[in-house]
Amino acid sequence: MSMAIVCHGCGASLTVPDDYLRNKMQCPACGVMCQILTRPAVKKQAEERPPAEDAAGFADDEPVTPIHSPPPPVTTFLEKPAAAGAGLATCPHCGEIVRTPAAKRGKRAKCSVCGGALQAPAVRRKPVLPPLPVPPPPDEFAGSTPDEDPETSNPYRTADPGSRRCPGCTAQLGSEVVVCVRCGFDLRVGRKTVKEYQKIERSWDSGMPPRLRRTLFLLCQLAAFMAIVAGFMTVEDPPLIAVPTYGLSWLVYTVMTAFMLGTYDHSELKRHRSGRVELTRTWRFGFIPRQPTKIDVRDYSGVSTGVTHVDWWEWIIFISLFGFGVVPAIIYWYCAIYKVEYRVALTKDHEVPEIYVYRGWNPEQMHEIKQILRDALTV
Repeated sequence: MSMAIVCHGCGASLTVPDDYLRNKMQCPACGVMCQILTRPAVKKQAEERPPAEDAAGFADDEPVTPIHSPPPPVTTFLEKPAAAGAGLATCPHCGEIVRTPAAKRGKRAKCSVCGGALQAPAVRRKPVLPPLPVPPPPDEFAGSTPDEDPETSNPYRTADPGSRRCPGCTAQLGSEVVVCVRCGFDLRVGRKTVKEYQKIERSWDSGMPPRLRRTLFLLCQLAAFMAIVAGFMTVEDPPLIAVPTYGLSWLVYTVMTAFMLGTYDHSELKRHRSGRVELTRTWRFGFIPRQPTKIDVRDYSGVSTGVTHVDWWEWIIFISLFGFGVVPAIIYWYCAIYKVEYRVALTKDHEVPEIYVYRGWNPEQMHEIKQILRDALTV
């Protein structure tokens, strides 16, 4: 008589043929080796034989001890059928199917039947499905027609019938648009796209380089020292008159040369990967830096370049400096009148310069700073 068992893996009903002699059977549906219970042996009716007449017992005969067969292996049964791969593993030592703890998934574990080492199956993780797109709200005004009342003659109409509005900023979008250019909302995934910008870190100084400025200032001080020594050696004035005279002249000369050579601004531009732009300008007065000023670039809409033209005010300053010294006047003439000064400024409306961020003599540096500012403001 055939025997029916239940698969441990998928719960399917399996039929064991009568002539099947093994104690395990593989499920054709899920491939799990299922344990077959020990089937009772069919008792055959033996013919009754009459007792032998010559069988006689002896006094020294001992009772025969029955031979017991070894107990069958202990089989572990699951309370309910489990899916294939749901923590089930086949022990390589005893061949039993055991369930491994959740903490041992993917690691080495022990068999609960024989205690041997086995490899627990890894945990199968469910695939993460992408978020469903959020359909935009319908536009109640899309596809409308002009007012057909002949008395009103209204020529206005809304957008084309396939237009829609952005869920992020309510901007009007066409039927073929998938990403809003105004706020970056992606209609395919239903959220705003995160944009990463290129990192920018630049700095520049207006006019001459700082190293050249300090070198010229030291040369001017050396020339003043040599002039004072020559004055003491050639002019026979008493010390009470010569020292205050030369000392006051040297002080005025030093202040003027420090103002001419050490007054400039230093600018630093930084753009982070998130798109935030920081523009800092530090004004130096006589080589002494003042408090840095942060410029909010969001208040400006563009960048302009140009050339500073010399007017009558520069000539008046140049002539006035001759009363204090020839060297300061020559330095001012060279820096403010002779050299062509290029500028870069941030603008607001109608490209009118609002604040200057660079004044120098290098046109290549002017165009480079302009391009850097435009790239930094494009966020």
